[in-house]
Amino acid sequence: MATALELGVGAGRIAAALAKDGVRVTGVERDPAMIALGKRKHPSPRIRWVPGDMRTVDLGERFPRVLLPYNGLFTLPSDADVVACFSTAARHLTDDGYLVFDFWTADHFHNEENDGSDGHWTAADEEREPVGNVRYRGRMHDVFESTVFTRVQQRVDATYRYVPRDGGPILVSEVMSRYVLSSQLDALLAAAGLEMVVRHGSFDQAVWDEDCDRMIVTAQRS
Repeated sequence: MATALELGVGAGRIAAALAKDGVRVTGVERDPAMIALGKRKHPSPRIRWVPGDMRTVDLGERFPRVLLPYNGLFTLPSDADVVACFSTAARHLTDDGYLVFDFWTADHFHNEENDGSDGHWTAADEEREPVGNVRYRGRMHDVFESTVFTRVQQRVDATYRYVPRDGGPILVSEVMSRYVLSSQLDALLAAAGLEMVVRHGSFDQAVWDEDCDRMIVTAQRS
């Protein structure tokens, strides 16, 4: 049976799809609440849930595929953390295995001119329309977003406020994203003993170029 290791498996959306196709997936996730949710939503015998940090976990096993899907790379707050995650992938790959990961390309966003020429700006939510709405515990909430961008740190920090329509406590969550530029990838992979095999601009394996808004990378041990 085919096997795969997924780093940052979350609640198992991708793992469940792979398991349905017959792949036995080991999913690493450091948030126990996400693991509990995944086990409830996807009670598949082909998914093994492992509590752990994708920068440091060591299962003592090797896999033909290691996956870091859907911007998981952007949850890592520094270059050192990215290298640590790539090193995890490298030590879990078989000799002929592949690491596959995808992310939104931020090069144009990083380089474009903003009102704050020092590369730091804040987008406040107070005078904007909600970005969405969700029902939580039987109550409808409007969702407002505010964002802080710092170019030198390559960070976008978003704060989400969930305002109940019928009054009551406002819920708040914060999401940190630190993006990686396409020009940085080769050096980060090399520091972990990996090398890029190919990069695509879409999941149908279109050739990547600077106009693509997503990059899908396949790498192997060097």
